[in-house]
Amino acid sequence: MKHLTPLEAHAYLQTHRKALFVDVRMEIEYLYVGHPPGVVHLSWYEYPEMQPHAKRFALLVKREAGDDLVRPVVLPLGHARGRGRQGSSAPVSPRW
Repeated sequence: MKHLTPLEAHAYLQTHRKALFVDVRMEIEYLYVGHPPGVVHLSWYEYPEMQPHAKRFALLVKREAGDDLVRPVVLPLGHARGRGRQGSSAPVSPRW
């Protein structure tokens, strides 16, 4: 996994058109705050449980990737929960 600045993540997505860009925030954040174009929404957890569902999340990512086990995945990190817009993104090659 490599951490990128928002500008680096944007450049990565521009040069890796097959990369899967995943928004992991809760649905309310995705709808209310907004989201970048081309992002796929797959929440890591939801209200009221507020507990991560790692297995479910991995299956959803795999499905969205079309079962392509080498397709890069970009996950925005650190932009929610008051961390400001200085968050990072991480492109990762899925390991199922």
